[in-house]
Amino acid sequence: TLFLVLVLLWQLSEDGVDVNLENNNAELLLLTSLQDVSLLQGRVHPETVVEVQNINFDKYVVIALFRGWKPSYNYQTVIERITHQDGQLTVYAQFWEPSPQWESAAAETSPYHIVKFRRSDIQNDHPKLVLQTIIITPTPPAP
Repeated sequence: TLFLVLVLLWQLSEDGVDVNLENNNAELLLLTSLQDVSLLQGRVHPETVVEVQNINFDKYVVIALFRGWKPSYNYQTVIERITHQDGQLTVYAQFWEPSPQWESAAAETSPYHIVKFRRSDIQNDHPKLVLQTIIITPTPPAP
């Protein structure tokens, strides 16, 4: 079964299911209740926390994908789709890397992407989470 992510809540550089992934310190969270929103505290912009707190968790759940700390700007994290099959949620994401041919200001950033989707699109509140990523580095145009 395939379903698309419904709503982008926020994307910035800066008891849910918490899965630590070996993919460049990436972390994937499934928030299924208002109490789970505390997992975002100190990790995202305060306005984002307020937006997530206002979600009706009776109708929706939230996926948060954190990329881990990066040494400069121009890193992006994009959830492109989520599939659910046999009790497993697979999150397909793009991890954008800055091109070495372009300047990128040095700054410690922590890119993430947070989305919500209908609770009815998953069969239970504790599915297995799997992250499938692709690393993308833009190629500068030819001179």
